Amino acid sequence: MSGGQAVQIPRLAHGERTVFSPSGEELNQLLAAVTVLTSEVAVLRQRVRSLESLSVQAGTLAEGAVDRHEPNQAERQEQAQWHERLLNRVFYRYIGKTR
Repeated sequence: MSGGQAVQIPRLAHGERTVFSPSGEELNQLLAAVTVLTSEVAVLRQRVRSLESLSVQAGTLAEGAVDRHEPNQAERQEQAQWHERLLNRVFYRYIGKTR
């Protein structure tokens, strides 16, 4: 910098309100949300695994059947539609801008 003057960069956001800032309460909220979601995924995984195990023990499902399952066209379409709805709900602020 010539003349020893520091350049001041305005700290005001222009346009839409920022969704995430790398400091302060927003970061704490983001980390809290990620922690909660991680624990929910762990619980869901344990429950699904328990259901698979109980089904195998009851003889209604062969061991490894879920891992070997290949969804048919209708199942794939339903899964894709569900996934699209999920993404729209979670990323609603961003999806509208790119689609």
